Amino acid sequence: MPNASEISNKKLGLTCLPLLRIVLGYLGMLSMSDEDDLIFELDRKSGVPRKRVKYTEQYAIDEVKRFAEAHPVEQLTAGTYELWSKRDGNRHSLAKVFGGWTQLMQAAGIGNDRYSNKVISDEYCITYFEKVWRWKRKQPSATDLKIYGKDHPGVIPISAHTFMRRWGGLPRFAKLFVQFKNGQITKSELLNKKSNSKKREPISPRLRAEVLKRDNKKCQDCGKSANNGVKLEVHHVIPVSKGGKSTIENLITNCEICNRGKSDKVLD
Repeated sequence: MPNASEISNKKLGLTCLPLLRIVLGYLGMLSMSDEDDLIFELDRKSGVPRKRVKYTEQYAIDEVKRFAEAHPVEQLTAGTYELWSKRDGNRHSLAKVFGGWTQLMQAAGIGNDRYSNKVISDEYCITYFEKVWRWKRKQPSATDLKIYGKDHPGVIPISAHTFMRRWGGLPRFAKLFVQFKNGQITKSELLNKKSNSKKREPISPRLRAEVLKRDNKKCQDCGKSANNGVKLEVHHVIPVSKGGKSTIENLITNCEICNRGKSDKVLD
């Protein structure tokens, strides 16, 4: 049977055990702090909300100067800014303050050799695409174009959007590029096969109202109006696909049924 002294020691041990654990834990944390200098910090691209900012001219200039100081060698493009983990703003909002990225750079007093201020030629598009193909060792994707530009600061990057606007899409350009490299078409033929799609000019609400007023709010083919339960639309006499403009002289009021029947045909 334990004596009074043993019982007293056990009670003392039970009482001191929680305190001992706290002390040991604290010492362990100190030891970890001394040995490990790793900083645990969330990446800015992890979805953490950015601080709210007011996009004034002064803020835009200060932010882009901070961006330039952090990138003393790289080209100061809008795309590079978007990839910068310590940015506080949005490239589109910054550029909007001065009407464009180039104007923002100029307002900040940054030399034009630091940012992309060149017109991308069609020939350069071909050269850039071939460089990315050789680097990737296979047909480049839109992501490959972006990564190559990021990993090679000395070149002016081109996005897939450029090929879409000029050749109707990256896959179509890749097909033409392969034909060119295999001697099936010449470079001139590749350049001449650019997309010639017409961009539709929007019909403003005011212009639409003027056309409806001129046509007495009636379909100029069947004579029906909204009172007859038809939906009226403003239609191009000469279709946009055939070079027609959104001018009052080239616009006419039609009901939905008559308009659909015309499609993109020019009818007398």
